[in-house]
Amino acid sequence: MADALPLSGRIAIVTGAARGIGRGVAVHLASLGAFLVLGDCSDTPNLEQLAAELNASTDRPPRAIALRVDISDAGAVKSLFDAAESTFGGRAHIIVTCAAICDYDYPFLAETTEEVWDRTLAVNARGSFLCCREAANRLVRGGAGRIVCFSSSGVGALRPGYSAYVASKAAVEVMVKVLAKELKGTGITANCVAPGPVKTPMFYGGKSDEVVQSVLEESPMGRLGEVEDIAPVVGFLCTDGAGWLSGFRLAVFSSPCSIFRLDSLLCALFPAMNAGFSCCSVVIVDLMDAFRQMVLHYSSAGAADSQFHLHPPIETLIDSMAAALPLSGRVAIVTGASRGIGRAIATHLASLGASLVLGYSSNSVAADQLASQLNSSSDQPPRTVSVRADVSDSDAVKSLFDAAESAFGGRAHIFIACAGVLDDKYPTLAATTDEDWDRTFAVNTRGAFLCCREAANRLVRGGGGRIVCITSSTVASLRPGYGAYVASKAAVEAMVKVLAKELKGTGITANCVAPGPVATEMFFAGKSEELVKRIVEECPLGRLGEVEGIAPVVGFLCTDSGEWVNGQVVRANGGYI
Repeated sequence: MADALPLSGRIAIVTGAARGIGRGVAVHLASLGAFLVLGDCSDTPNLEQLAAELNASTDRPPRAIALRVDISDAGAVKSLFDAAESTFGGRAHIIVTCAAICDYDYPFLAETTEEVWDRTLAVNARGSFLCCREAANRLVRGGAGRIVCFSSSGVGALRPGYSAYVASKAAVEVMVKVLAKELKGTGITANCVAPGPVKTPMFYGGKSDEVVQSVLEESPMGRLGEVEDIAPVVGFLCTDGAGWLSGFRLAVFSSPCSIFRLDSLLCALFPAMNAGFSCCSVVIVDLMDAFRQMVLHYSSAGAADSQFHLHPPIETLIDSMAAALPLSGRVAIVTGASRGIGRAIATHLASLGASLVLGYSSNSVAADQLASQLNSSSDQPPRTVSVRADVSDSDAVKSLFDAAESAFGGRAHIFIACAGVLDDKYPTLAATTDEDWDRTFAVNTRGAFLCCREAANRLVRGGGGRIVCITSSTVASLRPGYGAYVASKAAVEAMVKVLAKELKGTGITANCVAPGPVATEMFFAGKSEELVKRIVEECPLGRLGEVEGIAPVVGFLCTDSGEWVNGQVVRANGGYI
């Protein structure tokens, strides 16, 4: 069963692992199946205790080792990779650079000593550089290679007293963006995670109760973060589901998350599954169907095995499995769901257990076909309905929420605004007609506004409420010929950032996902083969994105594990920009 975990067989190096966020990340990666090299510069007892706890949790050979290292020293950084190779018999797949320091006196720049500046930059910036350089040369290539550097939301907040710390973290962010482009062709991704205020010794260091309270009051979620809010984000970036995220800075701020653990459920139900799971050949078309086939496989395989007992019955187990899915019992509305990215998102949310309202503007055949497919994948009551709706019309938008409430007996939890239009003539701004501008803004901007307004008023409150608007990485790449489209999507991104703050106290988060070039009808429309080839060559991962690379990002944001990501624009573009 362990072989089914998303990081099974992969080796991860985590620096700063003795306590705080680093410790939380290490524990989470272990829960996903990774072997671990734990690095820290000073807190050896805590580090060794963590390694012992992780090793005690399995009857297999050691899965974690502890090393005392100062990451500002190149030789020490190399020792982390050497240890991974000598202990676990192969190259590391993942490095998470979490080690960092901050001056708890919080001096203004005018009072910052050279010693404080030099030490801060040595650990935070130089240390990350040394780790990234070694990783770029020694991580596994061809897929599954992941570099995650910790930055800080302080780079955006720019609070007085943090000049050395913020400068060091800003250096890391820019370095990682460049690195992601340089890693083209290696299959290694590089990203930053930038937490906001999190309850760790580093956060509380040197702060008065008054300062802590003022920071707390600024949080749209009404609380400080927990390390359990950050670790699942890092875990997701390290999995195959995040393979299209590279060169990205993910700010994570604004209840510890309930992390979906398929492995825990199944191992509890089937102790005998711990051995031999990899021999079960299942074509996963639908998660529930895959589980059904797996149970049937073990039921027949265990018939002659007195140690294998299938109890309770198969159907009861399948019902239990459905209840354990991360979006089980939740209702999601997806616009633009008949094709492309919207269709993939709808399919993915269904695989996570959600009931669905599929919104479409014209292609009723494709929308009805998808609804039929999703409904036929379950022997339970219909889980999907399709509704024709022009998102630029407020009454049509309301009808989507009405349909959710009438079909599923309660308010929707999730809204995905994916409907969009693009002028495939790609006119310059000087050549853009009034009609083309107005149509683009009517659907992309006004439509998103109407959807977000309705969602803000009608989504479930108190937890589980999610708004995700699909924008575009062209907002950052600013290609000629996209003037109206980019302007319409930039407006949505700004609107969603404001909305996230206005939703304080509701338990509803609001984010954008901004895909880069993805192989859809909209992308190919009006483009020559030469232009497509040039765009592919610009992408560090050396290919166009696939809809399957976007859907898991949206899915993660919709789960409880994505709760602490709020007011963000996630550029899922393979490092394109």
